[in-house]
Amino acid sequence: MNAITSLASTITDRVASQGFYYHQEELSLDEFYEVAEMLGETVRLDDVELNDCPTIQFGKPAGIFWHNDGDIDIVGWNCVRQESSGGDLLLTDLRQVVSEMEPSDVEILKQTPSLCPWLSVPERKVPKRIPVISELEDTLWVNYKPRQIRPQSEAQAAAFETLKQKVDARGDGCYSVPIQPRESLFVDNRRVLHCRDAISKGSTRLLKRVLVVTDNPFNKLYGE
Repeated sequence: MNAITSLASTITDRVASQGFYYHQEELSLDEFYEVAEMLGETVRLDDVELNDCPTIQFGKPAGIFWHNDGDIDIVGWNCVRQESSGGDLLLTDLRQVVSEMEPSDVEILKQTPSLCPWLSVPERKVPKRIPVISELEDTLWVNYKPRQIRPQSEAQAAAFETLKQKVDARGDGCYSVPIQPRESLFVDNRRVLHCRDAISKGSTRLLKRVLVVTDNPFNKLYGE
């Protein structure tokens, strides 16, 4: 087993067990993409940096709220350039948050629709409406985007607000990743939320992002 194959195996195991894997040893961009291809089907590559596009939130210096990225299974980042301070990625496991909620609220969230970008199918431009929480084979999967929530009742709005307050209050319950050049991070997008604090307006921070599809439970539940 060569080093890249071994790393892909480690990432798969750690992402499954703890929801993410932070690789602090140097990994070239070519190696990063090679590892991603071993994890599953790479459906999208992005540059995460400041830009002038009004619709891309990560292109703004303001902090990014907690969210996950559509119907993607694994999101990976490789750092090319980083700020001397700030720019950390923050992670929190939404399954842990949900486990602290009242079961009645969890059941309501399983019926609470939110828009979900269907990124596993690049030609599909229109998001789907799927629940904030889904369950497949006794496992909970999450679709968390506060700006995309579409509650159909006061009970749904209240349940989501309870969830959001718990997420926002995580504090010490989140994991901070001060990703540095040539380091990489991979997360289980179906359970782990990510965000970042504000960075300077003149920041040259650059991350390369990959979106990877593996078993895609969202497609099994809601695919056409």
